[in-house]
Amino acid sequence: MSLYWVMTIFVAITALAFVAQAGIMFAMYRALMGFRREFDSWRDDLKPRLDALTQSVTEIVNNSREPIKSITANVADVSRIVRERTDYVDAVVAEITTRTRDRVVRIDEMLEDMVQKAHHTADLVERSVAVPVHEASAVIKGVRAGIEFLLGGRSPKTSDVTQDEQMFI
Repeated sequence: MSLYWVMTIFVAITALAFVAQAGIMFAMYRALMGFRREFDSWRDDLKPRLDALTQSVTEIVNNSREPIKSITANVADVSRIVRERTDYVDAVVAEITTRTRDRVVRIDEMLEDMVQKAHHTADLVERSVAVPVHEASAVIKGVRAGIEFLLGGRSPKTSDVTQDEQMFI
């Protein structure tokens, strides 16, 4: 008896659980159907708006294709022209730099040549003017010393000799 009644009680509890579960499932089904009806009404309200928006965006995209193609072509042309001008300016700057460098080298060589010629001219002037002046001075000093010796019999003072030598130093 006890096993029979226990089994009957468990079967009854299980049957009640199935019935309760079926009731809950039915309630969930009805709730979902309510949500679906509400969603369908929202969808029906939004569909014309979304269709209009989609059509508007499509028109904007279609209308902007030609201007975008034109703008893209213009940008490509401008880019090509800027590249060509930049190459030209680069070539001009390179040529100017090369010419300037060559001119500076020529000017440096000319200045170096002029300095060498000036040194050479100074050496020639010194040899052709200063040496004969020293020789003439020495001859004059010798003649003076000889005249003084003959006339006075005295030798020249050392201070006179040093003073004359200091004039040419």
